[in-house]
Amino acid sequence: MLGLGLGIGAGQALPLARYNIGGKAPAVVADYSAGVYGLDGRAVTFDGLFDFARQSAAWKLNALGHWVKALAGEPRRGHHIWQGGKLVPAGLAVCSEVRTNLLLNSDALSTQVVTVAAVEHVLSFTGTGTVTLSGAATDGPLIGAGTGEVNSVRLAFTPSAGPLTLTVSGDVQTAQLEAGPFATDYISTEAAQVSTAAESLQIAPVELARAVGVFGSELNPDPSFATVWNTADGGISAADGKLIFEDVAVNDRSFVVRSPATAGDTILLEVDVDDLTSGALRFAIGGANNYALAAGKYSFLIPATTAASTIGVYADTAPTNAVVSRFSARKVTMPVALTFLMTGTMTRAKEPESSSNAIPLQWESDADNFIDLRVSTAGAHTGKPSFRSKVGGVLTEVLGADDALALGSEEAFALAFVLDATHIEGFYNGVSTGQTAHGGMAALLAAPMQLLPVGSAIIKDLRLWPNALPSAAMVGATS
Repeated sequence: MLGLGLGIGAGQALPLARYNIGGKAPAVVADYSAGVYGLDGRAVTFDGLFDFARQSAAWKLNALGHWVKALAGEPRRGHHIWQGGKLVPAGLAVCSEVRTNLLLNSDALSTQVVTVAAVEHVLSFTGTGTVTLSGAATDGPLIGAGTGEVNSVRLAFTPSAGPLTLTVSGDVQTAQLEAGPFATDYISTEAAQVSTAAESLQIAPVELARAVGVFGSELNPDPSFATVWNTADGGISAADGKLIFEDVAVNDRSFVVRSPATAGDTILLEVDVDDLTSGALRFAIGGANNYALAAGKYSFLIPATTAASTIGVYADTAPTNAVVSRFSARKVTMPVALTFLMTGTMTRAKEPESSSNAIPLQWESDADNFIDLRVSTAGAHTGKPSFRSKVGGVLTEVLGADDALALGSEEAFALAFVLDATHIEGFYNGVSTGQTAHGGMAALLAAPMQLLPVGSAIIKDLRLWPNALPSAAMVGATS
């Protein structure tokens, strides 16, 4: 995966030391409510640490209690919630599902007819008016409690399929009708229904590897390109510490003979291409063309699927006047231990057979190798956390209480786990699962660490350590 620089930020006044636990500084800090982000002890920007995606606009509640639009691709940072009668900064809002407001002109609702499916729906609004249902459902009526989000009222019901009439009297604002078991963040509509796309949040793999990975020695024995690099193909030369391609043919290459990788290794490659008049270069490992290079600074995490005896640069489409000024390759491996902490608020409803009602964390290279954290509502569970590690197909899982996490809207949570070479331990709201033996961690650095790939939550605080923090410290951190 490509990562272009660290995006180091400036002006973040809060010292990162305040996020230490048990005297250990986290390698990754994200205080979404305060807007503070840190990587390996340095202040960085949100974009320098996370990959975020959403293919549509969405809405967030600002400090004045107003719903404001976040454009497509813009994270909903600075989201606020009502807590203890006050509007407080809650952090980053993330919803993994597509949501649709079925109502028209929702800021100031008037009577209308909507076609609905025979599935659970939720109606919500603010204001002092009343909405009466008829046709496909006759639940309610829903009576307003006052203006502002603090006075939002909600009605869950399951209609029959067909036309649903919503008769409005009085002042009904920020109205939303959506399919699903709970109300999500408001979606403003005018003359047509509006949908918000699913949101995706992950720690950029290159930055995660730099923060928690264990690095081997430099695999390029000749950073100046002057001696051991093979430049026998025509048009390739080395001068002033740079590798120069001039009017070369396709597939002409320059490489260093080395044994940089065995199957299963992960390589961090950093390449600077200073100039490229035309054509394209391509990085290669083990004779296989892997990643295209234009002019720019590049960082790649490369999973080596086979053993490799060479690393180098190929002429991909006959480049002219291409200059490579830096070529660094280092093997990077998983840390011997890992501690993860996430706090915030979560919105969930009972799903009787769901073992993954919410997934706050998923770090997975394939189905047989992963670390994840799930919340179950299967059977009698209302919020049972499971902390899982799978290595080579062997799963180790530690479990919390069946009702550890509350159902409802914007319910507070604090979840953490500690993994070391021999044990896994989970923590939830000040409670430890106790330690369970396991066989170590899978090699996951080439895979993204996904945050809330399933669920609807507002993440307040995220921290990650390449250490095993003490149990007592994590009980305190999640209390």
